[in-house]
Amino acid sequence: MKTYDADGAPLNFVSVAPYVREWWPMIAASPTRALLVWQQYVNGQTYAQLKAAAFDPADGTLSEPHVIAPHLQYYTYAAAYVPALDRFVVAASDASGHGFAQLFDEDGAPVATLACMPSTVREAGITVIGDRAYTPSQDGRLLELRMSASSIELEATQPSPIKWWYMGSLGLARSDSRLHWVSLSPYGLQEADFDLAAAQPATAVDRCER
Repeated sequence: MKTYDADGAPLNFVSVAPYVREWWPMIAASPTRALLVWQQYVNGQTYAQLKAAAFDPADGTLSEPHVIAPHLQYYTYAAAYVPALDRFVVAASDASGHGFAQLFDEDGAPVATLACMPSTVREAGITVIGDRAYTPSQDGRLLELRMSASSIELEATQPSPIKWWYMGSLGLARSDSRLHWVSLSPYGLQEADFDLAAAQPATAVDRCER
């Protein structure tokens, strides 16, 4: 991990995962910290482990990396900063095909967990609007997570007018109630608009309660 100033001059450097099979880092930044998440290869298995650590760019220190999910479905994770709560949110899918989400404080300590929800899409991003986070699900919907400083829950969902591919996608907030999503596909860039007020409450099945 390297930090540069506004003129591009290097400030500090710290090794995160040297000489091991750990890769595909994601980063979310607050004004004072950065949360790193990445996947660790598990020998002989088809799943990975999801790891995380907090980075302080002022002094170049990294917290002790730790496993936040022991059975990760490869490449199905993303991270974002939630300015309204001063928290980081991570959404991912496990090897059994269920999604999950976690909240972390600025030091990388977990403060809330949503243990089960619809599975997330490979290489899809998270978009934050206020105390809500949005991310695609593999069953063709957009998930809406509601957060506080110490809680996270699946609030609502709505169908997507475009198919979610595994090649990368990103949501762009137009306003507090409008979201524009762009997604790569084998046929080029696809785009969709979402009226967030049109979302439907999450069901018990969505929350894995039955």
